[in-house]
Amino acid sequence: PNQIRSIRHLIKQLGKSHTILLSTHILTEVEMICDKIVIIDGGKILASDTPSNLVSTMRSAGRISIEVKADPEKARERMAALDHVKKVIYERSRDDWEEFSVLVESGTDTRERLARLAQDEDWPLRRLHRHDATLEDVFVELTRKD
Repeated sequence: PNQIRSIRHLIKQLGKSHTILLSTHILTEVEMICDKIVIIDGGKILASDTPSNLVSTMRSAGRISIEVKADPEKARERMAALDHVKKVIYERSRDDWEEFSVLVESGTDTRERLARLAQDEDWPLRRLHRHDATLEDVFVELTRKD
């Protein structure tokens, strides 16, 4: 840990007066030390901006985790029918609690609708959490081969 901190500090200091070209797939390090990022795939520049701008403009997704006590198939179908929901993934069942990941359209937040749905359906709700996008999410979204 001490050596990596020293290297991060050195790169940041050198970056104040020099252009540093860092080629890596360790995106957590990139977020910590880089002022500007260029994402290249197959020789093409896919994005070029600050880490925070890339993440904020790429909320590809939104991913929301929800845990409810409900019939898993019915819950998945009802959640999938909500506006702005792209996909509902059944994750697992634990102690009668059903866990789902809800993928939503860019720039949307459906937590209130999900909470209202749980209330309307009388599903006890234990967890409702939006996961913020990371630079890794941005990279995966940009380089994804559909």
